[in-house]
Amino acid sequence: MWGAMCLKTNKNPLSEAPVAEPLDENLILSHLNQAITQSLSQIIILGATESTNSHLLGLCQQSMQSAIVCLAESQSKGRGRRGNHWISPAGHNVYLSMSWRFPVHLQDLSGLSLAVGLAITRALKIHQLNGLSLKWPNDVYCRGKKLAGILIDIVDTTDHDCLVVIGVGLNRWIDAASSTLIDRQWIDLYSVMGNAMPSRNQLIATIIRHLVAVITEFEIEGFAGFCDEWTDSDHLLGQQIVLTAGNQIIHGAARGVSDAGLLMIEVQPGRVQSYSIGEVVLARQ
Repeated sequence: MWGAMCLKTNKNPLSEAPVAEPLDENLILSHLNQAITQSLSQIIILGATESTNSHLLGLCQQSMQSAIVCLAESQSKGRGRRGNHWISPAGHNVYLSMSWRFPVHLQDLSGLSLAVGLAITRALKIHQLNGLSLKWPNDVYCRGKKLAGILIDIVDTTDHDCLVVIGVGLNRWIDAASSTLIDRQWIDLYSVMGNAMPSRNQLIATIIRHLVAVITEFEIEGFAGFCDEWTDSDHLLGQQIVLTAGNQIIHGAARGVSDAGLLMIEVQPGRVQSYSIGEVVLARQ
């Protein structure tokens, strides 16, 4: 699904590449407890694929199966939010998709991408990574630069449940050739942690563990149960921003998110409005 963010070129300060680690189902499972492994239907590991989200979407449209994890070594057509292309080099990064059937209506999934962002930051903090923040609605930042992204695809909805595919892409190490294709500010784990960076299979297991925990909690409480924690990591809070939503361009101060995961903007002194969709950037100072 995901790959290196299509972001502004950064030269990786560590010139030597870390040792490549192939994806290994047994290694991933060795880092998961029995409760987590029993909650999963299967783990699929692909070599090269167009997109892990697209692959899993096709599979789920046929089987309607929940709790499948799909991983890939590389992607040729990695997808970001709103159809953006994501650079997805082989061998080092995390391209992960998971299907999940929620026993709720589609409208009750508001804020899911924000909750998934928290799962990623929780996982990274386990590996002693600091300086993390969350940018509405689907980005994980480190030291002010994009480290990971989230994509939610809807597979099927009924009157009583909703099957979705949750995609996560995270930069562990971006090679020099791939970095030249990126046109915004980005960061990877290796440039921050060096050789203290967790192994890829271990990191994937940690992400899966926290994804399952967050999803299980989300099924019960929705985003409201995560709102305070998310606000503590809000990358935009208090800053002047510009939101583009369709033909609308909204200027104002970011005032956090609602219990439903909506972005709250103070458009005029004392007047706060909430928005469910759009692309947001910091206003130029």
